[in-house]
Amino acid sequence: MQVTYYQLLRQRRISLNLTIEDVSSQTRLDPNFIRAIEEHNLDVFSNDYSFVRYFIHAYCDAIGVNWVVIQPEVDQDIHNFARSKNQALTQAQKKIASSMHPASSSKKKRTKNKSIFKWLSYKISGSYRFSRIIAIGVFALVILVVFNGVSDMMASRQQAAYQAQTEKELAEKEKETTQLAKQFQQEKEKKAMKLEVEDASENIWRIYNLSETKDITFTITLPEESTVAIYMDDQLVSGSETEVYKDKYSDTITVTSDCVIVLEIGTYSENKVTVEGNEIEFNEDNWYLDTPADYTFNVEYNQSKQTDQEEDNSQEAEVEEE
Repeated sequence: MQVTYYQLLRQRRISLNLTIEDVSSQTRLDPNFIRAIEEHNLDVFSNDYSFVRYFIHAYCDAIGVNWVVIQPEVDQDIHNFARSKNQALTQAQKKIASSMHPASSSKKKRTKNKSIFKWLSYKISGSYRFSRIIAIGVFALVILVVFNGVSDMMASRQQAAYQAQTEKELAEKEKETTQLAKQFQQEKEKKAMKLEVEDASENIWRIYNLSETKDITFTITLPEESTVAIYMDDQLVSGSETEVYKDKYSDTITVTSDCVIVLEIGTYSENKVTVEGNEIEFNEDNWYLDTPADYTFNVEYNQSKQTDQEEDNSQEAEVEEE
């Protein structure tokens, strides 16, 4: 059985041991909207489906689900839901319009029967009056047909106008959703940690743009058993110089200022190393067999630079006042 996108989101959240409130605090989405997405209760959005894509996109980013993979299913689901709501409304309008016709016909019929019984009760005869009765009946029938035609035409025009307005609103809201998603992605990329090679031959990287991201996660695969040690400014902060690890080692380092982080793998065996999910390659040109493999990271912490700049500005202001 194929798992739907909303089932996938819920399973992913549960596997990460996150509550709906946890996701809400990360995405700033209302918990009721998150719960409605997981339960596929799109009625909560009160026919305003333009932001559903934005909410699901933000939810995916928060729990690590690839939005591009599920986007076609989300778009088709929202389209089908909106169309079913429009069809239900159209059927209700047709039902109301059709219920008006029998009432009018019944009223005309009762009027006609009443007229006939009245004439018969008075026993009026004569070709002139008989022809007049027929003419009145034909005229009433024509009026009824015209009324039915006008009612159907008005209902059709109203339905077409409503459909056109709905499609226009959906197109405008989809455009707005696309713009919001683009802005969301740009803001996310702007705030993301940056990692770039500083000296490939010496395996030195530069980490910067840490104004918000203060934690850096290192993950190392270990095809062979090995020691793993992480140093910050020559101080051991993770791993061990003597304990041997196997399969995989992962830890998160908290950064509070500019520093130099060194990752040392005791027994190098073409290990796969990722920094905040970004895989880096080890250059073996200046490395010797049976020696540890060192990865060096020069970390630039933006907040510390901003604090220094503020202190400099404050000192300059004090000098000017003196």
